[in-house]
Amino acid sequence: MIGVDFASPLKYRKGKKNEGKVYIVLYSCDLTRGIYLELLPNMKTTEFITSLKRFIAHWRCPEKIYSDNGKTFVGTANLLKTIMSDEKVGGQFERLIGLTFTSPSVVAYCRNGQSCRTFY
Repeated sequence: MIGVDFASPLKYRKGKKNEGKVYIVLYSCDLTRGIYLELLPNMKTTEFITSLKRFIAHWRCPEKIYSDNGKTFVGTANLLKTIMSDEKVGGQFERLIGLTFTSPSVVAYCRNGQSCRTFY
């Protein structure tokens, strides 16, 4: 199980007068408390999916992903649900990832396939 969130944008200089922004996506392992950071040029769903693919290729597929209800994460969940509901490819992705969205003040806790309990 992992948690994922975006950090505030970081500003950097492209030249003497030009400024750019990058966003930090933070993946946090619930078991080991390890973190994985990646810089993204924007917060679009396509960029996040590419980052998630790189994360999965490097660290294996997580059982569940927890996040807040950010626009990027909701878009990713909708896209993955659409892919999984497609009869042609749905079977391949059926057990890929369970997505759970929680508000920032709620933490979900799951262990050994039991139902999740929330702590406020």
